[in-house]
Amino acid sequence: MRASGLAKISAGLSAAVLLGSIYSAGPAKASVRPGSGEDRAAGKRTLENGMTLISERDGATATTAIQILVRGGKRSQPAGQEGLAFLATRLAVEIPDENKIQDLIGMASRFQVMVNGDYSLIQLECLSAQLEATLKIMAKIVSDPLFSGLRIDSVKKHAEHQGLIEEDDSVGLGHLAALRAFSGTPGYGGSIYGDKKTLAGIKGKDISDFYKKHFVAPNMVLAVSSDREDAAAIVERAFGGFPSAAPPSAGTAEFRVPGEREIFLTRETKQAFVSEAFGLPRLTARSFALGALLENILGKGPGSRLWPLRAEKRLAYNVNAVATQMMDGGILEAYLETDKDKKAEALEALRGVVSEVRQSGVTLEDLRAARVSVWAEFLRENEARPSRTLNLAAFEAVGLGLDFYYGLRSELEAVSLEDINSFITSVLAPENSVAVVIGPGTETPPGQSSS
Repeated sequence: MRASGLAKISAGLSAAVLLGSIYSAGPAKASVRPGSGEDRAAGKRTLENGMTLISERDGATATTAIQILVRGGKRSQPAGQEGLAFLATRLAVEIPDENKIQDLIGMASRFQVMVNGDYSLIQLECLSAQLEATLKIMAKIVSDPLFSGLRIDSVKKHAEHQGLIEEDDSVGLGHLAALRAFSGTPGYGGSIYGDKKTLAGIKGKDISDFYKKHFVAPNMVLAVSSDREDAAAIVERAFGGFPSAAPPSAGTAEFRVPGEREIFLTRETKQAFVSEAFGLPRLTARSFALGALLENILGKGPGSRLWPLRAEKRLAYNVNAVATQMMDGGILEAYLETDKDKKAEALEALRGVVSEVRQSGVTLEDLRAARVSVWAEFLRENEARPSRTLNLAAFEAVGLGLDFYYGLRSELEAVSLEDINSFITSVLAPENSVAVVIGPGTETPPGQSSS
C-alpha cells in the first residue's frame, strides 16, 4: 500500500497501463467517504464459485465502476520471472478484434490494469446504461484470454517500453532501488514490468499457467459501485463462471535489513533525487494507521518536518514522505528533489531532520494535527467511484476488510502518543535505513571521498 495522502494498498509502484485509446491510466488511489457511509455502505458476500463480491449503491452519477482484483501480484512471481504478473494480467484484457474496440469506444467504457506487490487488478468504468454491453465483451475476454505468440511478443515490448519510462523518473527509480534493498526472494523488489532478461525468459506456458493458477474465483475479489440497483446482480452473472479451483498458496514475501546503507545511481540530470528509506512492519490495522501518521508528520506539505528544507533552507524544490505498506512489510521514504550541486548538503540535512524526529519524537499537538490531516486526505481521495471500489477490494484482499475500511478514523484516534513515538523510534532507527541518491557524478555516495 502506498500511503500517499493516505491509502494506497500496493507494493512498490502500482502500474496503471494505457491499453489503447479506450483505456485510462492513473495512479491507484483509495477508499471511502465515511461521511456518507450510511447512505452507501458496502455489503460483502461470497458467490457460489467462491469469489468475493463487494457492492455499494451510489446515485451521485449514472456511472458504474468495477474492480477485478486477483491476489498475487509481484510476490507471487517465481525468481527470475519478474514481470510475469503484469504480462498475465495485461493479456487477460487484450481486446480480440477491432470491432469490439470500436464498440467499447462508442460506449465510452474505460479500462486500466494495475499490478502491485500483493495483487493484480483490472479496473472498469462505464456508463451505467452500458453496463450489460460492456461486461458482455469484457467478462468473456477476461475469463477466456488468448495467449498467442504475437500477443505475448507485443505485450513484452510494451512492458520493456514502460520499464524505460519508469527508469526516467527519479522518484520512481529511487523507490524501486529502496524496495530492492529491503526485499528478499520471494519479495516485492523489482519493477512490475520485469526487465529485458526476465521478460525474454518468460514463455507462453508460464503465462498460461500463472493465469490458470491465480484467476480462480476463490482468489479473486470483485468490487462494484453503481447507481443501479441491479448492478451487483449483473456483475455476478458476468463473472460467476470463473472456476472454483483452490487458490494458490500465498507464501511469505521476505523483508530484510538492507545489506548496503547507501545507493548512488548516476543519471545525467540537472536535478538530484535524495532519499532515506526505512523498513516498515507487516501490515495490520494498527501498523497502517501508524505508517500513515508518520508519513504525514514527516513530509506531507507545510508544517511537516521536511518542509523547512524547502521553505527556509532552500535545499529542495520538492519534499515528500511516502509510506508503501504491504502484507509482509513495506518502506517509508523521506525524500527531496534538489539541484544537482546540492545533493551532499541535502542528504546531510535530510538525515538531520530524520534524526531529530527519532530522538525527540512528536508532541500530542503534532499527533492531533496529523490525525486531522490524514483523515481529511482520506476523505478527499475517496470521492470518486474508482477510488472507493479499488480500496474496497484491496482492503479485503490484504486482510484488513470492510470493518477497517469504514473504521479507519477510530483506528487513527486509538493511536496514543506513546504508540506513535515508539513506532518512530523503531522505524527510523539508523540500522533500518538505506539512503538513495540519484543524479550526475561518480558512483561515490555524497559525503565520502573517492579514492
